[in-house]
Amino acid sequence: MTESTSTEASAQRRCSRCGEDKPATADFFHRNGPRLRHICKECLKAYNRARYQADPEARKASARAWEIANPEAVLASRRRNAPAARRRTKEWQLANPERAAAQQRAMRLKDPERYLEYVREWTRRHPERSRTMRQEIAHRRRARMAGLPSEDVDLAALLLEHGRWCYLCERGIGLDQVLEFDHVDPIGRGGGHVSANVRPTHRHCNRRKSDRLLSELTLPFAA
Repeated sequence: MTESTSTEASAQRRCSRCGEDKPATADFFHRNGPRLRHICKECLKAYNRARYQADPEARKASARAWEIANPEAVLASRRRNAPAARRRTKEWQLANPERAAAQQRAMRLKDPERYLEYVREWTRRHPERSRTMRQEIAHRRRARMAGLPSEDVDLAALLLEHGRWCYLCERGIGLDQVLEFDHVDPIGRGGGHVSANVRPTHRHCNRRKSDRLLSELTLPFAA
């Protein structure tokens, strides 16, 4: 840590709105160029929320006008904030599944053509994620129809836990190879669609296993 960074981390800055002394760092104050702003993040957030609630339509119009006038700044901001935005959206969807589904239905009914174009574009840009999402929806439906345990399986979390490692052949799944997720105990043999029963596999290993139980196989599969 440099001397200037250490000095900044140990310094305190008083918010001009709430009057509280807080660490003079970017965690508590937004930057205005090289300098920190005089209003803390918490107070600035409350101030902006109050302005929006006082006249939401005017604030929306102002935001749209600024975005049209500053497309490069908008794009840079979206790229910078994309990971955090995706995380917040996912957390909200998991906490509010019914409202999330209602929003999707409303968007689809309001402008079907625009919604379809959005889905096509997203699918084109994220082919692997699109494929795994379709598999996840189909597996959930099969398990429910069979009266078996079913839950929203977080495939990204499973991939983080197990890595790109095929449990059937005990080899890595290359980035140039198709990644699939297999039910250890197949749904057709009574296995539920739950996180504990799902593992990453190669596509060819998944096809080779088919709907057999592990006790019916000779593992690991040969290359």
